Amino acid sequence: MISNQRKAGVILSYISMALDAVASFICLPFLVRLLGKGEFGLYQLVGAIIAYLLIMDFGLSNTTTRYYARYQEQGKQKEKENMLALSAIFYGCVGLLILAIGFSLLYFFLPVYQSTLSAQDFLTAKKLFTIMLLNVAIVIPANIFASVINANQKFIFAKTLVILTLLLRPTTIVLMLHIWPKALTIVYIHTIFNFLVVMANIIYCCKFLDIKMKLHHFDLKLLKELILFSFFVFLAIAMEQSYWRSGQLILGALIGTGAVAIYAVAMKLDIFFTRFADNISAIFLPQLSQISAHKSFKEQTNEVFLKVSRLQLMVMSIFLGGFILYGKTFLKFWLGSPFEESYYYALTIMFALFIPLTQNIGIWVLQAQNKHYFRAYVYTASAIFNIILGVFLVKHIGVKGCAVATAISIILGQGLAMNLYYKKIGLALKKYFINVLKIVPVFIAMLMLGFMGEKLILSSNLPIFLIKIFSFILLFLTLFYFMFMNAWEKNLLKSLYGKK
Repeated sequence: MISNQRKAGVILSYISMALDAVASFICLPFLVRLLGKGEFGLYQLVGAIIAYLLIMDFGLSNTTTRYYARYQEQGKQKEKENMLALSAIFYGCVGLLILAIGFSLLYFFLPVYQSTLSAQDFLTAKKLFTIMLLNVAIVIPANIFASVINANQKFIFAKTLVILTLLLRPTTIVLMLHIWPKALTIVYIHTIFNFLVVMANIIYCCKFLDIKMKLHHFDLKLLKELILFSFFVFLAIAMEQSYWRSGQLILGALIGTGAVAIYAVAMKLDIFFTRFADNISAIFLPQLSQISAHKSFKEQTNEVFLKVSRLQLMVMSIFLGGFILYGKTFLKFWLGSPFEESYYYALTIMFALFIPLTQNIGIWVLQAQNKHYFRAYVYTASAIFNIILGVFLVKHIGVKGCAVATAISIILGQGLAMNLYYKKIGLALKKYFINVLKIVPVFIAMLMLGFMGEKLILSSNLPIFLIKIFSFILLFLTLFYFMFMNAWEKNLLKSLYGKK
């Protein structure tokens, strides 16, 4: 059964995603209007560069969660304290490394964009980069506290903190942009809120979890194990990040900030698409880390894999079906006609992501079993292929070349190669694909009903449009309930609104 913390974590995750969607829906038009398409594109371009430093967590968050949960399950308090102390030392070194690499990029890489930026824009880009860099150098070492909270499965606190941030930060940004409509305003506000979140995590860990970091002895073997495990997690995250950011870097260098702005909107939609799947699977990482030490871990792992993947199939089908039907209209209401083009780029990548995202609990299975190195190799190869193919296609077919290159790379890497490896380690792929085939008729029926609704009732204004989306979700859930859900899923759905 799903514990109360996990159930609440899933519910709060989707509340936070809904708030994130609402915040983006409200804030992004203000950003585009108040900053202008050019400065908005500049902000996205610098953000794409700094994103590569954000992943210099080196995967240690997941590593800390994994080892902390395992030691806690085994009752090894001394080893847990020692591991946290070693992690803190590693995190401190990472913070210094980020500063060194960041300032090197500022002086040696950022000038690459001088040919497509005005002198004033380039000066603004340098200021944005510097503030973001200092922000990252402070926030990443503090991730150790967030990892401990996750390892203790205190999802209610963690997700509530996210929800509060999602409510307050965008409100502050919109208000301050009316006073000082600059990209620097956004960066300053992000920095303040990140600092407040870090302090909240530290206080919670010290007061309620009573964590202790004590270096009982310098365990070189454990440190090597931590670094090796983290490196492959980091490599996979770094290469996955290139899917979302390399296109903006390529377009910034070859076309300009206007193209970056349009493509960045498409990537925001795709990233939001991935979060729907990630928020479910992340809730189960501590459980997978604990059962990986049991003799029957293979059977238990496959049970978790099939349960979670079925939940993800339903959630991702609703999102994908809804975007197919209403995505273009949504963008028109949201940002206006100039951004309608983003619909096609986003949808191209969503199709490629559907299978990998609905089985991404497999990624956590690999990490729990310390077999994630293969994924890192696959992601590295497909990311390099994505960049090379992206540069080639952008030169020949423009912005759409980035989306096509990313979709092909995802299908070959996250799709084909990873499924071959999942089969090798014994994941129940046959049952998974049977579930995929079972959901296809529901998906097609829903799309047909949706297209009929679009023909009969035009989305002439925003209230009608929102009613159509809400009706679509309810109808989809009804079809799932009668045509796809098993008894466990029906009971889970009933428990979410209080019925037993």
